[in-house]
Amino acid sequence: MIRRIAYILLAVLVSLIAAELALRLLGYGPRRLMAELPDRASQVSSRYTDSIGFDLKPGHYTPVMGGQELSVTNTSYASRAVFMAEQNPVQPLVLLGCSFTYGYGLSDRETYPYLLDSACSEFSVKNLSCPSDGTLQSLLRLKRYLACNSCNSPLVVVLNYLSFHDERNCLNASYRAKIYEGYLALKQSSLTAQAGLNLAVLFPYIDAADEQHALHYVSYDHLVDWDVPFVHELALSNLLSAVFIKAKCDPRRERQLSIYLIRQIQQLCTDSNIRFCVSYMENPAQIRDVLDSCRVSGIETIDLSIDFNDRKNFNYPADPVHPNAKANRVFMTKFLKHIRDNWN
Repeated sequence: MIRRIAYILLAVLVSLIAAELALRLLGYGPRRLMAELPDRASQVSSRYTDSIGFDLKPGHYTPVMGGQELSVTNTSYASRAVFMAEQNPVQPLVLLGCSFTYGYGLSDRETYPYLLDSACSEFSVKNLSCPSDGTLQSLLRLKRYLACNSCNSPLVVVLNYLSFHDERNCLNASYRAKIYEGYLALKQSSLTAQAGLNLAVLFPYIDAADEQHALHYVSYDHLVDWDVPFVHELALSNLLSAVFIKAKCDPRRERQLSIYLIRQIQQLCTDSNIRFCVSYMENPAQIRDVLDSCRVSGIETIDLSIDFNDRKNFNYPADPVHPNAKANRVFMTKFLKHIRDNWN
């Protein structure tokens, strides 16, 4: 009996070793912490607010991206610098979104909000976007902005929607794992102390399955309750973790939550007599349900789409995720054309 158990255990061990070797040969590996943290903390989020989570840290910064020094300015109003001064008397056009609208990896003058502000005298562009934001954070930022600027409400609010905002709004298992990996890397990095990054930040979220859409908050250290052991050592553990995480996600409900939040922003703008639009950068086919919902709800949409499969639109090789200066010029051109054609 003991020998049979020993044979079974040996067979299991050999099978696990064989599976690990096979996965390595196929290109899979253990989950790895970021070897080099991008200089994001020094140019973005080290200030904590009790209602939004991460926020922009006011000041001028010169992070290095791909060997090139950038010029990044966050204003005292928690917005990215644009062409005109903050005190511009022209009525504001508020832009909401994530790092794509913020202009992560670009100098101030290269971002499409800056370019739009320099080319459009009808509005004073306010770029309230912040890296890591989803539609929920955009809604919370707009509420804060309107409460603090009741005497100078924006004429237009434009939310830039991207499909990956879905997971951010509900903090699904996949996005929690991504944030948590960043948390582990930051804990081991001197960057945290240098930039004053607050690891006690609370992240707002709404459970995608909650029909009441109650707002919740969770801290860094409670993002992940359990994970497969040895994910940072074994490819097999990492693969199993990915399978479990995917099983916990519900893309349909997550997309419906995004649609709900977009309508909440629309209602907020309607109540304040503000024109509301949704811009998009992805292939329309990828977000057809969102665009259809906007059409049914009477929400104006602005097509800023580029080819996400074309590497020439992104900051390769230093940052293959975010649109580069060339793509931002395309965004500005399309945005300005929409204004000229539709906003008379």
